[in-house]
Amino acid sequence: MSADVVIRGGTLVDGTGAPGQPADVAITDGVVSDIGTHLDGAREIDAAGHIVSPGFVDIHTHYDAQVFWDPALSPSCWHGVTSVVAGNCGFSIAPVRPEHRELLVRTLQHVEDMSPDTLFAGVPWDDFETFPQYLDAIEARGTLLNYACYVGHTAVRLYVMGTDGYERDATDDEIRGMQQVIADALAAGATGFATSSSTTHNGDRGRPVPSRLAGIPELTALLEPLRDALLHLRRDIRPAHGGAARARTLEQRGPRAGANDAVDLQTSRELVLAHRRVGLRSEDAVRGHAKPLLDVRDEVALTSHEKGEPALADLDRPVRR
Repeated sequence: MSADVVIRGGTLVDGTGAPGQPADVAITDGVVSDIGTHLDGAREIDAAGHIVSPGFVDIHTHYDAQVFWDPALSPSCWHGVTSVVAGNCGFSIAPVRPEHRELLVRTLQHVEDMSPDTLFAGVPWDDFETFPQYLDAIEARGTLLNYACYVGHTAVRLYVMGTDGYERDATDDEIRGMQQVIADALAAGATGFATSSSTTHNGDRGRPVPSRLAGIPELTALLEPLRDALLHLRRDIRPAHGGAARARTLEQRGPRAGANDAVDLQTSRELVLAHRRVGLRSEDAVRGHAKPLLDVRDEVALTSHEKGEPALADLDRPVRR
């Protein structure tokens, strides 16, 4: 059966460590359907002289604001990157209270050399305050690449402590407040929690960024929501009959949940990640109505030494919520 698209004549580097080899890649319904030679497709992409490979995951970016005015997330999209992770170093732009937006912007100006005018004009600040609302605002607009984001320590500190986040240790009540903010962010889809104690990270008026004021007790406490989230996922995994690794998701649990509710580990992992909304499907984003992605998944990217638009295709079919 003919595929929708065939990427023909390229050198396939599949990410397993095996040497590159000539191969065609067929794509049907947005996913790779065959790899081989002499494949047929309604549309062909000539990949001669190019590498065809799984898309790269850029794990350290600061696209937290740029995602709103540049859904292609350039220049990453020019270089075979199909998934990015933002919020690094603790510098997410959410959560943020309206009265602290300017302080957060000035922080990013100093620590990441971002233009305040661009940040004020390009970010739809009125559309979000909490981290879950931030993810909703991105999802409503869509992205070309898969987008994942950490919730940042500096942003969380300013959200809970206000301007004091730049000045002092957190109280026990404030630490508990930050724990809840992080837990809510993880439940909504944050990829994790990021912080920084680097002496080069100075923010507003050249002062150390708020995360640098946190001591070990605060950091330890703020890692507890991550531990709890991990334990929550691990409790969802149990051995099934025959000793094979099996799992089930929260949605499947109930008074009659039993052995027949088990699904394979990969399926459970995907369903849980879908629930946590770690990214957006690229083709849906292009159409302007992005839907949750199961995973920060690799995609096939046609790349060259020249700047160009990658040809994208998910490696496996997503399961929608």
